[in-house]
Amino acid sequence: MRSLRPLLTGLLLLCVIRVPGGAGETEVYIQPRRAHLGAGIRIFGFVQPGREPARVRIELRKPKSGENLVQLVDARENGEFEWLFEDADETGFWKVKVNKEATRDVVEESFQITSGVFLGKLADDLSGLSGTESEAGREFRDLLEDYPVFPGKDDMLARAAEALRMLDDLRDHLDRLREADRKLEQSLEDHAGVPEAAREALREAAAGAGRLSESARREDSSLRELFEQSRRASEWCRRWSVFKDIFDRMGFFSNFMTDSITEIASNLNVALGVSQMPYEVSQAIWTVVHVLGVAVTGEASVLGATAFLVNTFSGLSSASYDELLQNCTRFSGTMEGEYSARLEINGAPYFFMSYKLSAEVDLVFQKIRPGDPAVHLRGQVSGHVSDFDASLEMGIFMPPGTMIPSWTRIPVPALSGRTFFMSLAGKAENDRLEIGLEDVSHDFELKAKGYYVILSLHAPIPLADVLEFPLMDAEWFFTRVTEISRSDPKSISLRIENDGAQPTVTGEFERSMYIPPGPKRAAVRVSMTMRLHLCSPECGRLLPLDSSGRTGGEHQGA
Repeated sequence: MRSLRPLLTGLLLLCVIRVPGGAGETEVYIQPRRAHLGAGIRIFGFVQPGREPARVRIELRKPKSGENLVQLVDARENGEFEWLFEDADETGFWKVKVNKEATRDVVEESFQITSGVFLGKLADDLSGLSGTESEAGREFRDLLEDYPVFPGKDDMLARAAEALRMLDDLRDHLDRLREADRKLEQSLEDHAGVPEAAREALREAAAGAGRLSESARREDSSLRELFEQSRRASEWCRRWSVFKDIFDRMGFFSNFMTDSITEIASNLNVALGVSQMPYEVSQAIWTVVHVLGVAVTGEASVLGATAFLVNTFSGLSSASYDELLQNCTRFSGTMEGEYSARLEINGAPYFFMSYKLSAEVDLVFQKIRPGDPAVHLRGQVSGHVSDFDASLEMGIFMPPGTMIPSWTRIPVPALSGRTFFMSLAGKAENDRLEIGLEDVSHDFELKAKGYYVILSLHAPIPLADVLEFPLMDAEWFFTRVTEISRSDPKSISLRIENDGAQPTVTGEFERSMYIPPGPKRAAVRVSMTMRLHLCSPECGRLLPLDSSGRTGGEHQGA
């Protein structure tokens, strides 16, 4: 009888990382983490698969009575599970324990149920974002004051001052909203007999507030990162370009905020219209709606301040862009890439993984004319990865008659964990751009996981194990596909093409790599492609005409 021991020992060397089977493989996610009384709570995740589909034990502990609820859920063949809990009948923090049945790998989580609508939390998150916006506005005002006089400078300073004043007003309105929400939550706690139709409308309002809160936190992080890029930039053109993008983002989010607040207030108005609503609750809801601004009084409100900021930020973005094009050249566009890797043993592939990469690229430099010397170039790449895929084929290692069910997955983090931000530096000449990687602010970290179970007459019990292999990040991808990791100087050279209407830059890169096996590592084959396409000032937008009727591109060395 042939032993499986040599084969299993060999499997230990197949990947860079081997994870002990059954250890720490349970993942649990909860959506939403905060919800109104009676809302549905989605509990889902992953447990390590085995010979048979696993059963998952979900235990909930009520916040007030302490009662425990237990639900058994059948996981799918690949280990994924999901359960919708619809009986959240107590306010407070619910404790959640999840484990694969008959294992000790327990994951603990929690979610919050409240009678309120989470507008206090929304006020906190929006106040944090508006604080970052004020900080950026003051920095821009100081930059503008030191900038040489140009037509429209005083108007831009006035707009910046208006924006700062209105951001202060917005935070005052959010303070009022926080207090109004506290009173609303108290009145809902005191009056349990709110009609179900009103409860449903309140649940919708709470869900909308939760979505806006999450978006505000995400936007605050992105805006601060962009703001820090401006602080690190020393060239005028780079700082003007970053602030133009900042005002674009601030205006876009203000518009999104206007729509979201209107939707929240509409749901609150639906609750107000339900008959048999307790008077105190109706009054508390009306106060919240009034502070939000969806009322006939026309007084200053959250919505009024936000609508004002939409127009103000739009004006600052437009003015910044006009001034940028007066003195600087801007190329912007996209970068698209594909990455795939496979592990091999003795030339036979067994573990496959891939992803796609997409990014926005922005480059700026001082405007140059034919014959001028090269100037410094600065830029950024901001993107994300998607379309993850992996597969595992273990049959090549086993003797005939052996079954090896296998599953693969790439645990994907929250959106922020799938993004990357790289700073570029180089030089610009009349007909060419030299672009290199200057810095990486943040990058993604992903791994492909392969789970397999060995079923054989030669083994007394099923044998399960896990293999892991990292997916290379954006910095590795960019420096390898362009080969700047081994070039000197470490940059790519791209020609500026001009068809008479718009200067463009296009670069296409393709590379295959083979990394030979090591003492404890399988061989790796990597394939990568990347396409870079940029236009000045941006694709689909032509440069303004100069006094002679020609496009500005003819004066930018294109």
